Amino acid sequence: MPLAHLAIASRPCTLRGKVGLVIRWKATSGQKVQVHREVLLKKWLRRIRGAIGLGLTWAVAWFGAGMILLLIVGPDAADVPFPLGFGLIGFLAGVTFSGVLGIVEGRRRFDQLSLPRFAGWGGLGGLLLSGVFVLAAGLRGDVILVLGPVFGLASAASAAGSLALARIADRQQLDAGADEVAARLCEGDQVETDLKRNG
Repeated sequence: MPLAHLAIASRPCTLRGKVGLVIRWKATSGQKVQVHREVLLKKWLRRIRGAIGLGLTWAVAWFGAGMILLLIVGPDAADVPFPLGFGLIGFLAGVTFSGVLGIVEGRRRFDQLSLPRFAGWGGLGGLLLSGVFVLAAGLRGDVILVLGPVFGLASAASAAGSLALARIADRQQLDAGADEVAARLCEGDQVETDLKRNG
């Protein structure tokens, strides 16, 4: 009996389909024959690169917010310079948001998500990060009442900005592709006209 293939990667609407794990089973004995780990590894490396890229983007934005705060309160207001502290927290918030988004909305593309929903997941990521931050820093429990809303709102704003930028970039990429296709079509029409004249 030939091998029956269970191709999970062909079902992109499932989590396993997103990861791209393809398992081949023997139809008679049900044993695993081969697991394509390269596909799995490439997908996860792409997700990790995306999370780091989003974290760096948020770090730059939060660094800018820290610079503004530094200009307002002065350089002696904190032990760690505000831009560096905000940049680090922004990076962690971006990576946390990327993880939350991958778990909760892994099956959807950016164009399928509404701005309020995207911002909501960003706010949840910020709240999660504030809880981890309070625990890791050994702060009192009531500090989360201050940090939670601040991190949540900043992360929600960053998420909304990220989605807006992604949509703008996607639109520009589509416009550039449409211009290229139109140019090729016009070029093809010109070739056909020339062939008719010469033929």
